[in-house]
Amino acid sequence: MTRPRLTKRAGPLLRDEALPPPLEGEGARGRGGGGGAGGLATEAGRSASRRHARRAPRAPLPPAPFPSRRGGVELSPAAGILAVENVREPGRGRRAAAVHSADGFSLVEVLVALFITAILTSLGASLVLGSIAGKERLDQVSAGARGLELAHAALMADLTQLSPRVARAPDGLPREWVFAGGEATLGGPLLAFSRAGWDNPAGAEPRGSIVYVEYLHEDDRLVRRSWTRMDPTTRTPVVERVLLTGVGEARVAFGRAGAWSRGFLAEPGGGAPEDLFPPLVELDLEIDGVGSVRQVFATGYGR
Repeated sequence: MTRPRLTKRAGPLLRDEALPPPLEGEGARGRGGGGGAGGLATEAGRSASRRHARRAPRAPLPPAPFPSRRGGVELSPAAGILAVENVREPGRGRRAAAVHSADGFSLVEVLVALFITAILTSLGASLVLGSIAGKERLDQVSAGARGLELAHAALMADLTQLSPRVARAPDGLPREWVFAGGEATLGGPLLAFSRAGWDNPAGAEPRGSIVYVEYLHEDDRLVRRSWTRMDPTTRTPVVERVLLTGVGEARVAFGRAGAWSRGFLAEPGGGAPEDLFPPLVELDLEIDGVGSVRQVFATGYGR
């Protein structure tokens, strides 16, 4: 910040007052042109008059028709104020800069910083949400893939070891089929059959190597149910294993001699094993997040 400094000049002297009094003999020489000492004195007086005229101040400026202002001070020749000089106080600029820095940021700077922060926050949030959604999707697909592998392995092991042994129901009555599936079960299990090959080394358990198995679609799950004995009672444990979840729809089909059907039923005493079991079994599943999955298994019987 600057502070105006006023410069005031003294008023002019009149010309009559500025000239020194005439020396003796000067008038006589002017009239008669005397010589000698009088002439020298007159010449010295003229030189002094010329020197004094050079030192005399200039004539005052004519008054301005309208007063002017500079730096908030009225300039007027009548007041003797002819100029205003801007004088900078020592250290004033440094103190002003220190005060400005102590005041903090301006409103515009704060708004710009908030706007940039909001943009970066929204971008970061969208990236985090996208990564979380991608991870959930990946977990869902991975779980579906593991379930499909498990279901495929279980069905493959069961369908390749079919047995014509007729199982009994828990009430003691023989079941109505050796192999049944699809529409033939009238809303029952997807597949129902007996399978051999259940290992029992050295007869460690009081059971045989043949087990009765059913595959069911319950709610949104694909379940494998089995009994530990072929002729169970009401107290015989039932083993259930959830192979796959998120199953919206499950269908089976059976292939024989180039033709496919939605149901298959082999009754006890129906003939040779080649006539009791279908050569091909198809399982069609609608899985959430995966879509339609179709698997075909060969039983090793028929053609």
